Amino acid sequence: AAYMNTGKARLDLLCQIAATAERLSLVGSYWKRLIQIELAQGKTETIDSRLREMYTAYWQAAEHAYRHSGEWDYKSLFNALDATFLLAARSEKQSINELPPFNASAAPVLSPTDLLMAGAANARRRFADNREFFHDLAIVEAKRIDALLSTVAPDAASRPVSADCLAALTDDYRNILRRYGTTNDHDSIINHMVFLLDLLSNNDKTQDIADALRKLIAACKR
Repeated sequence: AAYMNTGKARLDLLCQIAATAERLSLVGSYWKRLIQIELAQGKTETIDSRLREMYTAYWQAAEHAYRHSGEWDYKSLFNALDATFLLAARSEKQSINELPPFNASAAPVLSPTDLLMAGAANARRRFADNREFFHDLAIVEAKRIDALLSTVAPDAASRPVSADCLAALTDDYRNILRRYGTTNDHDSIINHMVFLLDLLSNNDKTQDIADALRKLIAACKR
């Protein structure tokens, strides 16, 4: 769509003038939205190249935030880790070992678990300052991402999400959704998990993971 191209051109210009973590994250969101549009149109041949662009943009945003604040901004970081999971699940397993893939000299190379812990710490600090729904949700999201990444780790051998892990995640999501957050907030959680599911559903190797996501989505809708 023309408006998407126009928006991307403006974003690119803004990033050239003065890159910020927020602007770079918006570039990642552009690629995510483009994938969703093309999937809805039945176009699947460009998914992997679009996903790689999304992955790149979110990692650039996460590392930009780290270099300028000394903290891993959980929003851009968790999007980057979800993109990493998707690339690995879609048979690019080497991406799991590329964390973070940009400017490695400017930021410590950490394991996915270390990064998730750092992102969760950022969310907790921000929640202490501002009791915002998404800051609180980030702790649960970190657990979900950890569970998904564990299924595509180099030694995982396509390990599925365990029933106990899925039950714990279901309880965590239900508890936070019952407590607070607007309908739009809740929809954004479900829509993101549907996005993950859409990129896994047609892959025979990831059906166990897709089934776990379907159950989690259904639980969040109740």
